[in-house]
Amino acid sequence: MTEKLVLDWQTFHKACKRLAQIIPLEKYDGLVAVTRGGLVPAAILSNDLDIRLIETIGVQSYQQQQQGDLQLVKPAYLLESELIEPQRWLFVEDLVDSGCTIKFLKQFYPRADFACVYAKPQGAELVKYSVEQVAQDIWIDFPWEI
Repeated sequence: MTEKLVLDWQTFHKACKRLAQIIPLEKYDGLVAVTRGGLVPAAILSNDLDIRLIETIGVQSYQQQQQGDLQLVKPAYLLESELIEPQRWLFVEDLVDSGCTIKFLKQFYPRADFACVYAKPQGAELVKYSVEQVAQDIWIDFPWEI
């Protein structure tokens, strides 16, 4: 990564609000925050879309700004239930980079949709909703990482 984009809370919050505006109301029963990056945008989307059912799934691929092998750190137990249709879940992430995390999750939840606040070219086509496009070689420092 050659450049850094350092985001403050206000900039990130405004981007999340714009993301909420392009997601159809009442299309989803629940949100799945992909931890850790998806926690903050999922909370904002939850308020704006009036969705109270939120699950988390833990997938890790970055260590010290280096992308490595994917690891499932916490499964989304509720999603294993037959009670809720998987197509009604919206997975939420702060960023889609190479798309490896989303491809990994789509193996288990092929009918789920994905929303990311920021999208890089290599992974952008994998998400249904995103609002900010950034170059592939930019490293983003999110407010909770500073």
